[in-house]
Amino acid sequence: MAIAEVIDVKNSVFINGSPASDDQMIDYGDVIETYDISKGLQESFLSEEIEDDGILTIQFIEKEEEMSIKPHCKVIFKPGGAWAGANTVLLDSKSEYVTLDKPKFRKTKAVAVVVKAKMSNVNDLEAKPGMTLHYEDVIKTGGDGFLTLVYLEDKQLFKIRSGQRYKIIGSPGMKGRVYYHASKFTKINKKIKKDFVITPPTSVTSVKG
Repeated sequence: MAIAEVIDVKNSVFINGSPASDDQMIDYGDVIETYDISKGLQESFLSEEIEDDGILTIQFIEKEEEMSIKPHCKVIFKPGGAWAGANTVLLDSKSEYVTLDKPKFRKTKAVAVVVKAKMSNVNDLEAKPGMTLHYEDVIKTGGDGFLTLVYLEDKQLFKIRSGQRYKIIGSPGMKGRVYYHASKFTKINKKIKKDFVITPPTSVTSVKG
């Protein structure tokens, strides 16, 4: 008997070696891989291609609870004492992680997903691949950090470079509107701050210099 159903597939996701699809059923022992298996886990992790960053969202049938399996995971659900969500087992030491996503705790519908991150945070929490982003979220990147996200509606990639503050503003009717608080240093280390709004025709924007 199936324990969960696939409700969303993004990029490369495989179940038992075959591409995953919406409405597919999952049972104990099924091997789930959220990366391009033809390249392998490590090469997909190092890749810049978004197709190598798979995200699988499933809903458990018994508890009607969702789980997001983040990019670069190889996992199974192991039968035994607790329910399936608690018995998620990483099959590769280089895998990332999985998280339970309880709909009642969502503040708004997600508008973007973190693809890659280094020395970055979202609302003062460490940013990790697969983290969902919502309107009013504040993203900060460290001096040697960066964060790459993909907008869910138009699948556009957007990279936030080092030393920046980025806030997603607007509403579902305001596509691609972003707010930046960009900072840079002069030769005498005097910090100069500039605030501005960008409303691009697509979601691909960046701040440089």
